Amino acid sequence: MTIVKKITGFLKREFRYLYLKHLPPRKYPDFLKKEYKKQVGETLNLENPEKYTEKMQYAKLHLNHPLKTKLSDKYLVREWVEETIGSDYLIPLLGVWDNFDEINFDELPEKFVLKTNHSSGWNLIVTDKNEIDYDNANRLFTKYVNRNYAYHNDLQLQYIGIKPKIIAEKFLQDSKGELRDYKFMCFNGEPYYCWVDVGRFSDQYRNIYDIDWNLQTWNYNVFENYPAPLPKPENYDEMVELARKMSQGFSHVRVDLYNIDGKIYFGEMTFTSSGGYTKPHPESYNKYLGDLWDLENGI
Repeated sequence: MTIVKKITGFLKREFRYLYLKHLPPRKYPDFLKKEYKKQVGETLNLENPEKYTEKMQYAKLHLNHPLKTKLSDKYLVREWVEETIGSDYLIPLLGVWDNFDEINFDELPEKFVLKTNHSSGWNLIVTDKNEIDYDNANRLFTKYVNRNYAYHNDLQLQYIGIKPKIIAEKFLQDSKGELRDYKFMCFNGEPYYCWVDVGRFSDQYRNIYDIDWNLQTWNYNVFENYPAPLPKPENYDEMVELARKMSQGFSHVRVDLYNIDGKIYFGEMTFTSSGGYTKPHPESYNKYLGDLWDLENGI
């Protein structure tokens, strides 16, 4: 990528952020309709949404709730998880700070994960803290804590009221040196599907299973299935029950869990996966998943 392209991309992102930050809420529906047309290639029906991607846009506007904001906060959600399923499922917390300058890296282990609590994907996976580019990390996290993620890419409004913090968590890895993310798609308090991402930071694959661990013929995004069979994880039934408990009261939520050789950890609660612009494939499943989502049954 040339310097010109980098600068152009940076300026476009900055303009988009400032535009959304100052956009009056009454204009949010028009923005989502234009963005939906651009990214999905279809006309968005907000008045009578039927498809999964349409209902996610509707939920972004009309199903916001203080509890969703709390559960989107990667720090405050820990209290709710402890009350709902117990502290044994929490990834060990190594520290929490208001800004990067407060972090004493000498007190952290060689491996850890540094992330912001008010976003998705704003993190630093550290496998050797001696190799950290501290100047670059400082620049990035200082930028992160001064941004409202609700306006970063689109209008994921559940993030709007989160007070930014930086947290460090234990580095997780199973005996094979992997970290597989089990994402349970729950509708109206019941888990229906579990998708598994493999090779998220290299060659990414995605398998989707029904709740009985039968591989599905549809997929979410354009990822291919993993070329070898994926065994059902140890304590899978327990994972399903945890997803069921945590999804109660929500019309739709994705409950993300990790499984480290049978030890289950809570990942996050995701309410607007990919901002609602990623279509299932084949297209018929966009309507099928939409039919599972009763917008009036829960927040």
